[in-house]
Amino acid sequence: MIREVIMQNIKGVNENQQLTGKDIILGPNGVGKTTRLQALGIALSGYVPGQGKLESETFKLSSNQAGTMTVGLRTDGFHFTRSFIRKESTDKDGSMKVSVAQDLTVSPSRGEKNPTAKKARVLAEMGDFPVMLDFQEFLKLSDSKRREFIYGLSPVKSSSWDREKVEKHLRESLLTMDLEVNNPDQYAVAAELIQKAMREWPESLGLQEGLQSMLEWAKAQESHWKSEKKDAQGAVRKISELKNQLEETDRNISSNKTELEFLQQQLIEVEKQISKDTEKKRLVEQRLAKIDGLQKTIEALKNQVIPDNSTEIDEQIKALQKQITEVDSKDAIQQIESQIVVTENRQRELTRCREDLYQQMADIKANVKALEKIAETINTQGGLCLLSDMLPGKKIGCEKDFTKVMNYINSEKDSANTKLTELRDYYKVMSEELDVTLAPRVTGLRNKIKTIHASMTEQSLKNDQTRRQINQLEQQKTAMANAKTQRDDKLKLYQDELLKLQQEPVEAIAPVDMLQIRVNGLREQIKTLKVKIEEQERAKITLSNLRSSMIDSKKSGYYADAAKYLAEALGPKGVQGELVKEILEPIRQDVQANLSLMGVDREFFFRAESETGKEIFQFGWKNGHGDEHNFDALSTGQQMLLLIALMTTIIDRANPKVKILAIDNIENLDATNFRKVIDGLNKLDGKLDNIILAGVIGTEVIPGWKVWDLGRAEAKANEVA
Repeated sequence: MIREVIMQNIKGVNENQQLTGKDIILGPNGVGKTTRLQALGIALSGYVPGQGKLESETFKLSSNQAGTMTVGLRTDGFHFTRSFIRKESTDKDGSMKVSVAQDLTVSPSRGEKNPTAKKARVLAEMGDFPVMLDFQEFLKLSDSKRREFIYGLSPVKSSSWDREKVEKHLRESLLTMDLEVNNPDQYAVAAELIQKAMREWPESLGLQEGLQSMLEWAKAQESHWKSEKKDAQGAVRKISELKNQLEETDRNISSNKTELEFLQQQLIEVEKQISKDTEKKRLVEQRLAKIDGLQKTIEALKNQVIPDNSTEIDEQIKALQKQITEVDSKDAIQQIESQIVVTENRQRELTRCREDLYQQMADIKANVKALEKIAETINTQGGLCLLSDMLPGKKIGCEKDFTKVMNYINSEKDSANTKLTELRDYYKVMSEELDVTLAPRVTGLRNKIKTIHASMTEQSLKNDQTRRQINQLEQQKTAMANAKTQRDDKLKLYQDELLKLQQEPVEAIAPVDMLQIRVNGLREQIKTLKVKIEEQERAKITLSNLRSSMIDSKKSGYYADAAKYLAEALGPKGVQGELVKEILEPIRQDVQANLSLMGVDREFFFRAESETGKEIFQFGWKNGHGDEHNFDALSTGQQMLLLIALMTTIIDRANPKVKILAIDNIENLDATNFRKVIDGLNKLDGKLDNIILAGVIGTEVIPGWKVWDLGRAEAKANEVA
């Protein structure tokens, strides 16, 4: 049993609706009665039953188009919610794209992580067969729409019929041995239509849809071939009348066609001659025009003056060639580079010597410093033994005389200072040679090489400029020579072409005007003969059509009869009639049982065929005298009672996990009929988990039912506000 309907942002409703199993939701228009039933349907199915199935269509019910709409259901041990979420994205072209996605949550979870697993869980817990009936809308439906609604709730299933059995039934009932022996043409047409009709039943369609598709096709074929037969019979009469009105017959039509072909051939030959001679004339005129043009061109070329100053150009070239001076400073550069090598070798040699002197002076300085350190130690010790430093507080005397040692140290220091002075003088001499003499010499030699290279580059640029001038002059000289050669070549070419044209033979040309007169005469003869032949052809076609129409009329009759018998075999007198008996009879018996349980002493019936054999779909009950009262002829209260018995039957036969019957718009019931409906539903209580009634009705206490007055709740909210 459903205990609660969860609603958030759906048509302005943001509250949950508690359910007890037998609930009546009432109140004025606009307070949310239908919204609660729609939320129930969306929660179970993912969309509003009877409306579009797309998330975007369901989201139209949202009272916050920029947010999220949520619906859900709660039972004793399970609850789930569906959220419809609006999302915005940007396409590649920069335009905004809006979509709606659905999110499903279940609790308690059994590890369902993806939408498919969650949907399967909801299906396993709740089933997918609620019956939600808008009473007012059902009353407006036609017979066929009511049949579709009921068949849609209770799909047509049969153990006796399927696609193969239907085809077998059609062949056995329509393709009889007597028909094949006595009328083989009719037999072939019937077999053809059966084969084509079966193509109207794809494998994907169920029994009811397949039969309906075949039946509609068969009826369309019957109508079509009846029309064809009628048209063919009319054509026979019309062509018979036209035959008497013909001005020509088809006699001598063959000889007339032969004469026409002869005249047309003559016309073609004369027109070919005209075309040929016209082309000859055009070619002669074209040749004369070309000769005239060539003569004018040749005269212009002969008068053309081409300047020739090649001698002057040659003189300019010679003068420029004398300005070109080749400079070769390779030997001078090599001599300077040799001097640089010698000087750099001397630099490296002196550098090594100077470094050796520097090291020697450093060694002497270190020795002197060591001697001075010894002398300082002797002077500082003051006649004490060296061990005194190792024994704190002890003064150990030393009677050793260090005079000779001091003299030796002083002698060595003097000798070292003398040697150091000599090395410094030598170091200074070598540094002066390196820094004052050799370094400037290398720099000067390298500058000489740079100067020579710059001079060579400058002269090379001058030579290149001069050579370019010479090249331009030579090109001018060549251009003048080429111009004269081209002029002479063209002149010879045009003269040869002119001579060839002047020597071409001229063919004789027939008088085109005379030939055109003959063409006009032939065309007139052909036109007259064509009119005569057309009349004869019309007569021939009329006679042929008369024979064909007689045949078509017979053929159309075969098809019309076969389509008629096929429709009868499929319709209420055939397969559909058998299906009604097989499928609707058990439903009728269950509805009858529910009516009896509700205390309604009436016999329920289905009617699928009218007295004239027309296919219909009607249902109702019989009165105490056995007279049939169709559903539309019943009172509003009777209609409601009958529908409750029917819907309960359908729910019971479908046997879903949760059996729900929800009926909207029950406000047209008067107090008496409303009480009958309540009493009837109380007696059917054991067959349903939830019964929900909604409508604009009065408030009263109904034993065993929970009445939810939404109008009173709204009034209280307004008082608080």
